[in-house]
Amino acid sequence: MGSTSLRIPHSRHDDRNTHCSRRTATGMSLAVAVCLVLGIVLGSYLTRESDTQAPSPPTSGVDIGFLHYMIIHHEQAIELARISVANAGDLTVRTLAFDILTGQGTQIGMMQGWLDMWGQPRKPAEPYTSWMAEGDHQMPSHDSGTSMPGMATALDFETFRAAEGHESDTQFLKLMLRHHQGGNDMLEVASDRAEDPIIRRFARSLLALQQHESDVMTTMLAQRNEQPLPFP
Repeated sequence: MGSTSLRIPHSRHDDRNTHCSRRTATGMSLAVAVCLVLGIVLGSYLTRESDTQAPSPPTSGVDIGFLHYMIIHHEQAIELARISVANAGDLTVRTLAFDILTGQGTQIGMMQGWLDMWGQPRKPAEPYTSWMAEGDHQMPSHDSGTSMPGMATALDFETFRAAEGHESDTQFLKLMLRHHQGGNDMLEVASDRAEDPIIRRFARSLLALQQHESDVMTTMLAQRNEQPLPFP
């Protein structure tokens, strides 16, 4: 007797669910993009409107170097957060990712606003460590030369983009925690050695915020019986 295959009828309800899921994902991506753009614009506007007269450009390279490379650092954090907002399985993780995305978007706008007021380009021309080595500052022993420590690699992003649900949440927490750790040296140098007091206060506030977020992510990983990635 020949084998008989069982054909499962195609459900229009499944089609509707798939269509709705895709439409929801598209709408969420659009909303995130709009929030990010608005945050950057708002940050730049607030920086420009905070003083009636633009501050004098700093004479040292610490202020400018810090802004250049913290913008680059924030840009990767935003991309990690954007992926998490789209793929997270846990609402708490998605909320954290959205807060990082919107908050750092606004901060990028502020930093670009300062650079614009000083007549400086928005992209660096000097290597990462050059501004950190000015004066008598001791470079960290784990310094990686011209690249920032803690940054996600192309392979990290490829794996992260393919993850969903619980796996996406775990990868986001690990990658973002390591990313925050990698920015601490820049924030500490700027907190101590930036010439402009506004930049010093800004760096100190970011250092405190990222330490808080790092503590939260460490706790969330422990709740999932996961360990942070090695650093550096």
